Amino acid sequence: MRSRLFTVAALVALLMLSATPVAFARPAANGPVTLSILVTYTEMGSHGPFTADAVVCSYGDTVDLETEVILGVDPPFMNPDYRHGATVLRVQKQFTCADNTGTFTLDFIGTYHWDQARNHGEWKVVQGTGDYENLKGHGTFAVRMGENPTLEIWQGHMQLP
Repeated sequence: MRSRLFTVAALVALLMLSATPVAFARPAANGPVTLSILVTYTEMGSHGPFTADAVVCSYGDTVDLETEVILGVDPPFMNPDYRHGATVLRVQKQFTCADNTGTFTLDFIGTYHWDQARNHGEWKVVQGTGDYENLKGHGTFAVRMGENPTLEIWQGHMQLP
């Protein structure tokens, strides 16, 4: 009787676990991805929450690890006297997943036209930790400058082996 009760309890527990939705389930491990970032720009770089629609975790936070001005003034978005021309930046941005599955770092080069809303560039995955240790990917991004925070849209392709 005791053995039968244990078997029934184990079966019920297994069924409950299999029916429980996983809040942070990772989508397909290979395919197109869109990352949306609500960025706040500061003199120390940018940071803000992100969401992702595929391959990586659903959401988390970002922070700039390093920023290099390739062409233009530093930092152009904090200089009220500089409202025309273009600046080319190379930035490493780290994405930290809220579900603790890991981090991934993207390196991007972007051209920013501060007096117009046509800012764009290319990105690639350069590092990952945890579930994203072997993450590969690349793509493009677009930013409409204006309000702070502002929305950045990053699109491309990511792959987990």
